[in-house]
Amino acid sequence: MVKEVGEDVSLFKVGDRVWYAGDFTRQGSYAQYQVVDERIVGKKPKSISYAEAAAFPLTILTT
Repeated sequence: MVKEVGEDVSLFKVGDRVWYAGDFTRQGSYAQYQVVDERIVGKKPKSISYAEAAAFPLTILTT
């Protein structure tokens, strides 16, 4: 869930539920909170659970 947004963010707002595959090139990629470029994030589909949203992005990229 988006907790804060920067002044240049236009795609998301605080409270949006999002997902992304992480970025192994950045430290803290698996931390509870992360600073993420909005271009690599998507809104979590309402039809899937949080567990599925956590698993799908990396699995989809791997396939």
